[in-house]
Amino acid sequence: MRDARENKWRTWWAKRASYSRFRQILLGVRDGGLVLVVVLCLMLALFASPRVLSAHPGLRDYVRLVGHYFGAVHRLSVGALHPQVSQLVFAVGWSVAIIPFIASLLHSLIYSLWIEYSTTKATMKHSYERKIVRNGRVIDILSIPVVTLILGSIVLGDAGIINRSFGWVNGFGMTKAHISTDQAGFVRALLLQMYESRLGLGVASFVIISVGIIVYSSGWLVLVFNGPIWLRRRLGRNNGGG
Repeated sequence: MRDARENKWRTWWAKRASYSRFRQILLGVRDGGLVLVVVLCLMLALFASPRVLSAHPGLRDYVRLVGHYFGAVHRLSVGALHPQVSQLVFAVGWSVAIIPFIASLLHSLIYSLWIEYSTTKATMKHSYERKIVRNGRVIDILSIPVVTLILGSIVLGDAGIINRSFGWVNGFGMTKAHISTDQAGFVRALLLQMYESRLGLGVASFVIISVGIIVYSSGWLVLVFNGPIWLRRRLGRNNGGG
């Protein structure tokens, strides 16, 4: 098992090393940015003073500015163990997240959608069909509609076009009042920890921010590449095909 894992890592690193310099830079900025986000979120959540914004007017103005664009900065701090710490964590986290987001988005547009379109298409098709074989016809029928519903709801929710509880960046669906009544299981436990402990704030904030980066920078690739495959399969069955 260990040898297989090591071989997998060596293959992955060899593949990364074969990329062009610009592509390596994009991936390095993306990965480094994500690492920076998690480090800052954890460090601020664990060690910032409970009254950090009151003691530093400059930081308070900075948080207010970021919160104007990312509503979650303030909404996810209502009812928190240390509201000022929570506001600072999300303000810094979302600010820094712009860097890996841009790098990831550029990588998706330049390489996945343009330069290596055929390779990406073949890889995603193979992965998609393998999952269908493994999980059965229900996954085949529901996969793309479910993904479309989730991604569409997040985008429309963040834009305020539909119920903003579906949004991600705006934070409405993750407020303490909302999760106490509407969420359940693991999601509820994770999000409640964000309000009840410093460590929970550090971990949950990074999870929320990283998911936002992934959804908006590359999540749409699933629909671009797998959507046509799903549609052809559905039309083929409707017309009596396989």
